[in-house]
Amino acid sequence: MRVKLRVPATVANVGPGFDTAGVALQLWSYCEIQPSGSDLQLAFEGEGQERFAGVARQMIERALEKCGMAGQGLRLRFVNRIPAAKGLGASAALRLAVLYGLRKLSGPVDIADVVSRVTELEGHSDNAAAAAAGGFVVSARTAQGVVWHRTEVPEELKFVVCLPDRETLTDDARKMLPDHVPLGDAVFNIQRASLLVAAFFSRDFELLREALQDRIHQRYRAPMVGPFDEVARAARDAGALGVFIGGSGPALVAVVATGNTDGIARAMEATFQSAGIGARTMILPPSNSGLEEIE
Repeated sequence: MRVKLRVPATVANVGPGFDTAGVALQLWSYCEIQPSGSDLQLAFEGEGQERFAGVARQMIERALEKCGMAGQGLRLRFVNRIPAAKGLGASAALRLAVLYGLRKLSGPVDIADVVSRVTELEGHSDNAAAAAAGGFVVSARTAQGVVWHRTEVPEELKFVVCLPDRETLTDDARKMLPDHVPLGDAVFNIQRASLLVAAFFSRDFELLREALQDRIHQRYRAPMVGPFDEVARAARDAGALGVFIGGSGPALVAVVATGNTDGIARAMEATFQSAGIGARTMILPPSNSGLEEIE
């Protein structure tokens, strides 16, 4: 038996939705997995091939342990199209595809259980839930596992993803966060997170001008990204509804309902370049399809 899958990139920590809100994007990685009579045979191709392959092997070995399949012979090919260590959910996509594929080899798959197990490995559920379900997803970890709810996102809403020439690791980014936040900041985020959910579920995207603001995580992580405030201002001046740090960064994501996405991309790149930091952009529509089996 052979299982072939595709899984989307995701941007998580959407504005005030720290460890809660994620969006799937039309940028896909591919996984093919089948039993083998020998040890684990891993072929890793694409983005971050040299840097990510060793990390990928460790992830897969841990995933095998989670499934009670440690030491079993497998042939696995993963084609990664998602930039690694950039805040686009590359590790969640890999873990989700591998765990799903392993479960599929042995029978029916409970996707909720797979998402919960990926969350245990990741430490947060927002990337995994969005990659599994597609669309805009809010999720929460509970004693019974991960609970999530999704809504589709119209393709007219675009995400301009600007990738500066630097990397951030989730563990390093979390060390930048304080153990406690002021009550006023917590209330500010609760209000904006509520507006964020209302914006996506009602499709009233004008709410995003206010709803993407945050006081809990972005101000602390901004130094790892570079000129966050300046890039965000340039994107808004060029027509974006708002800008947020994708995942743990360094990706900066501008959300655009109407307007010149190319102009917004150029404005973001130019602002990074004026600070001496190279950057590239991708203009991506949302993906309302999550993890899928393919032929």
